[in-house]
Amino acid sequence: RSPGGSHSVGKFLKITYITRVARFSIKIGKICRQSCGGMDGKMKIAKFVIGEKERYGEVQGNRICEIRGDIFSGDFEVTQTEYPLDKVKFAPVTNPTKVIGLAVNYSDHAAEHNTTTPEDPWFFLKPPSALIGHKETIILPPNAKQVEYEAELVFVIKDKIKNVPVEEALDHILGYTCGNDVSARDIQEKD
Repeated sequence: RSPGGSHSVGKFLKITYITRVARFSIKIGKICRQSCGGMDGKMKIAKFVIGEKERYGEVQGNRICEIRGDIFSGDFEVTQTEYPLDKVKFAPVTNPTKVIGLAVNYSDHAAEHNTTTPEDPWFFLKPPSALIGHKETIILPPNAKQVEYEAELVFVIKDKIKNVPVEEALDHILGYTCGNDVSARDIQEKD
Protein backbone atom coordinates (compact mmCIF):
# COMPACT_ATOMS: atom_id res chain seq x y z
CA ARG A 1 0.00 0.00 0.00
CA SER A 2 1.34 3.38 -0.89
CA PRO A 3 1.16 6.42 1.39
CA GLY A 4 -1.98 8.52 1.44
CA GLY A 5 -4.11 8.05 -1.59
CA SER A 6 -7.77 8.06 -2.49
CA HIS A 7 -10.24 7.00 -5.09
CA SER A 8 -12.44 10.06 -4.54
CA VAL A 9 -13.85 12.33 -7.21
CA GLY A 10 -11.81 15.47 -7.71
CA LYS A 11 -9.20 17.08 -9.89
CA PHE A 12 -6.83 14.29 -10.77
CA LEU A 13 -3.41 14.36 -12.23
CA LYS A 14 -2.06 11.96 -14.79
CA ILE A 15 -2.16 8.26 -13.88
CA THR A 16 0.73 5.97 -14.71
CA TYR A 17 -0.35 2.52 -15.81
CA ILE A 18 2.42 0.02 -15.53
CA THR A 19 1.69 -2.08 -18.59
CA ARG A 20 4.92 -3.98 -18.26
CA VAL A 21 3.34 -6.22 -15.64
CA ALA A 22 -0.03 -6.68 -17.30
CA ARG A 23 -1.13 -10.30 -17.04
CA PHE A 24 -4.10 -11.37 -19.08
CA SER A 25 -6.02 -14.62 -18.81
CA ILE A 26 -7.16 -15.64 -22.27
CA LYS A 27 -9.02 -18.81 -23.14
CA ILE A 28 -6.73 -20.90 -25.34
CA GLY A 29 -9.63 -22.14 -27.44
CA LYS A 30 -10.25 -18.59 -28.64
CA ILE A 31 -6.75 -17.80 -29.84
CA CYS A 32 -4.89 -18.65 -33.01
CA ARG A 33 -1.36 -18.55 -31.69
CA GLN A 34 2.13 -19.50 -32.78
CA SER A 35 4.07 -18.30 -29.77
CA CYS A 36 7.78 -17.68 -29.50
CA GLY A 37 7.43 -19.04 -25.93
CA GLY A 38 5.38 -21.42 -23.78
CA MET A 39 1.61 -21.65 -23.80
CA ASP A 40 -0.08 -21.91 -20.38
CA GLY A 41 -3.35 -20.08 -21.14
CA LYS A 42 -2.11 -16.86 -19.52
CA MET A 43 -0.20 -14.15 -21.29
CA LYS A 44 1.59 -10.97 -20.33
CA ILE A 45 0.33 -8.55 -22.96
CA ALA A 46 1.71 -5.04 -23.26
CA LYS A 47 1.20 -2.15 -25.63
CA PHE A 48 4.51 -0.71 -26.74
CA VAL A 49 6.00 1.78 -29.13
CA ILE A 50 8.93 1.01 -31.40
CA GLY A 51 9.87 3.81 -33.76
CA GLU A 52 6.65 5.81 -34.10
CA LYS A 53 4.24 2.85 -34.22
CA GLU A 54 2.19 1.47 -31.31
CA ARG A 55 1.86 -2.31 -31.18
CA TYR A 56 0.71 -5.04 -28.85
CA GLY A 57 3.02 -7.80 -27.81
CA GLU A 58 3.46 -10.73 -25.45
CA VAL A 59 6.13 -10.18 -22.81
CA GLN A 60 8.35 -13.23 -22.47
CA GLY A 61 11.28 -12.83 -20.14
CA ASN A 62 13.46 -9.97 -21.38
CA ARG A 63 11.76 -9.66 -24.79
CA ILE A 64 8.40 -8.82 -26.28
CA CYS A 65 6.95 -10.75 -29.25
CA GLU A 66 4.70 -8.70 -31.53
CA ILE A 67 1.01 -9.60 -31.76
CA ARG A 68 -0.88 -9.43 -35.06
CA GLY A 69 -4.68 -9.18 -34.89
CA ASP A 70 -7.23 -8.02 -32.33
CA ILE A 71 -6.50 -8.84 -28.68
CA PHE A 72 -10.01 -7.74 -27.67
CA SER A 73 -11.85 -10.24 -29.88
CA GLY A 74 -9.30 -13.01 -29.26
CA ASP A 75 -8.57 -13.23 -33.00
CA PHE A 76 -4.81 -12.74 -32.97
CA GLU A 77 -1.51 -14.50 -33.16
CA VAL A 78 1.83 -13.97 -31.50
CA THR A 79 4.45 -13.57 -34.22
CA GLN A 80 8.14 -14.41 -34.25
CA THR A 81 8.99 -10.68 -34.47
CA GLU A 82 10.59 -9.82 -31.15
CA TYR A 83 12.24 -6.84 -29.48
CA PRO A 84 14.37 -6.55 -26.32
CA LEU A 85 12.31 -4.97 -23.50
CA ASP A 86 14.94 -2.31 -22.91
CA LYS A 87 14.52 -1.06 -26.50
CA VAL A 88 10.76 -0.43 -26.40
CA LYS A 89 8.66 2.29 -24.78
CA PHE A 90 5.59 0.98 -22.94
CA ALA A 91 2.23 2.70 -23.52
CA PRO A 92 -1.10 2.42 -21.67
CA VAL A 93 -2.48 -0.99 -22.55
CA THR A 94 -5.71 0.37 -24.08
CA ASN A 95 -7.30 3.51 -25.49
CA PRO A 96 -10.50 3.52 -23.40
CA THR A 97 -13.45 5.85 -23.88
CA LYS A 98 -13.48 6.36 -20.10
CA VAL A 99 -11.82 5.21 -16.90
CA ILE A 100 -14.23 4.15 -14.14
CA GLY A 101 -12.99 4.14 -10.55
CA LEU A 102 -14.40 2.79 -7.31
CA ALA A 103 -14.03 5.19 -4.37
CA VAL A 104 -13.36 4.40 -0.71
CA ASN A 105 -13.61 0.66 -1.24
CA TYR A 106 -11.83 -0.61 1.90
CA SER A 107 -12.01 0.28 5.57
CA ASP A 108 -8.38 1.41 6.08
CA HIS A 109 -8.78 3.95 3.31
CA ALA A 110 -12.07 5.20 4.73
CA ALA A 111 -10.47 5.59 8.18
CA GLU A 112 -7.67 7.73 6.67
CA HIS A 113 -10.36 10.20 5.61
CA ASN A 114 -12.45 9.96 8.80
CA THR A 115 -15.36 8.22 7.08
CA THR A 116 -16.76 4.72 6.66
CA THR A 117 -16.99 2.55 3.57
CA PRO A 118 -20.21 3.36 1.71
CA GLU A 119 -23.06 0.84 1.72
CA ASP A 120 -23.39 1.23 -2.06
CA PRO A 121 -20.27 1.63 -4.25
CA TRP A 122 -19.15 5.15 -5.12
CA PHE A 123 -18.07 5.34 -8.75
CA PHE A 124 -16.24 8.16 -10.46
CA LEU A 125 -14.91 8.80 -13.96
CA LYS A 126 -11.55 9.93 -15.26
CA PRO A 127 -10.90 10.98 -18.83
CA PRO A 128 -8.73 8.82 -21.10
CA SER A 129 -6.26 11.72 -21.18
CA ALA A 130 -5.46 10.84 -17.54
CA LEU A 131 -3.56 7.77 -18.76
CA ILE A 132 0.15 7.85 -19.46
CA GLY A 133 2.66 5.13 -20.23
CA HIS A 134 5.10 3.35 -17.98
CA LYS A 135 7.93 5.63 -16.77
CA GLU A 136 6.32 8.73 -18.31
CA THR A 137 6.40 11.97 -16.32
CA ILE A 138 3.47 12.73 -14.03
CA ILE A 139 2.59 16.40 -14.47
CA LEU A 140 1.80 18.14 -11.18
CA PRO A 141 -0.05 21.46 -11.04
CA PRO A 142 2.24 24.16 -9.63
CA ASN A 143 -0.28 25.09 -6.91
CA ALA A 144 -0.62 21.53 -5.52
CA LYS A 145 0.73 21.24 -2.00
CA GLN A 146 -0.59 17.80 -0.97
CA VAL A 147 0.03 15.20 -3.68
CA GLU A 148 -0.71 11.57 -2.81
CA TYR A 149 -0.54 8.33 -4.74
CA GLU A 150 -1.64 4.75 -4.35
CA ALA A 151 -1.41 1.47 -6.19
CA GLU A 152 -4.54 0.32 -8.00
CA LEU A 153 -5.72 -2.96 -9.47
CA VAL A 154 -6.95 -2.10 -12.98
CA PHE A 155 -9.37 -4.32 -14.93
CA VAL A 156 -9.34 -4.07 -18.72
CA ILE A 157 -12.87 -4.56 -20.04
CA LYS A 158 -12.94 -5.93 -23.59
CA ASP A 159 -16.61 -5.39 -24.50
CA LYS A 160 -19.11 -2.54 -24.51
CA ILE A 161 -21.37 -3.64 -21.65
CA LYS A 162 -24.19 -2.48 -19.40
CA ASN A 163 -26.16 -4.20 -16.62
CA VAL A 164 -24.22 -7.44 -16.88
CA PRO A 165 -25.28 -10.19 -14.42
CA VAL A 166 -22.61 -10.91 -11.80
CA GLU A 167 -22.18 -14.49 -13.04
CA GLU A 168 -21.25 -13.19 -16.53
CA ALA A 169 -18.96 -10.34 -15.46
CA LEU A 170 -15.66 -12.21 -15.85
CA ASP A 171 -16.55 -13.09 -19.46
CA HIS A 172 -16.10 -9.39 -20.32
CA ILE A 173 -12.71 -8.85 -18.68
CA LEU A 174 -9.73 -9.10 -21.00
CA GLY A 175 -7.29 -9.00 -18.14
CA TYR A 176 -5.81 -6.84 -15.45
CA THR A 177 -2.83 -4.65 -14.75
CA CYS A 178 -1.67 -2.32 -12.00
CA GLY A 179 -1.89 1.44 -11.90
CA ASN A 180 -0.57 4.38 -9.94
CA ASP A 181 -3.39 6.77 -9.01
CA VAL A 182 -2.07 10.25 -8.20
CA SER A 183 -4.29 12.93 -6.62
CA ALA A 184 -3.76 16.52 -5.51
CA ARG A 185 -5.72 16.30 -2.24
CA ASP A 186 -5.69 20.01 -1.47
CA ILE A 187 -7.18 20.82 -4.88
CA GLN A 188 -9.56 17.84 -4.75
CA GLU A 189 -10.97 18.94 -1.36
CA LYS A 190 -12.13 22.21 -2.98
CA ASP A 191 -14.47 20.33 -5.38
